[in-house]
Amino acid sequence: MLRIAFARKNKTLSAEFKNKKVVEILEKNYRTHCSVNNQPIGMDLDMVKLIDESLKDNDMNEKRARQMDIDDFMRLLEAFNKRGIHFA
Repeated sequence: MLRIAFARKNKTLSAEFKNKKVVEILEKNYRTHCSVNNQPIGMDLDMVKLIDESLKDNDMNEKRARQMDIDDFMRLLEAFNKRGIHFA
């Protein structure tokens, strides 16, 4: 998660996490996590929406990595994990 956030530390988190390659990786991780834990995956899976909800829940969609502290990153990680988004 930190690699993604700090890849371009001056970009907003929303822009970084909605990058096409990042979305592909997170969707692959999501599918793997669901498969390992025998959880069904809906046909209408929208990874961008899950990412957006995770960021907006903590008002972090417009924040920049350089402006955040460790507690902010921990809250963001928790928000992602609640939605089944994991980082490998």
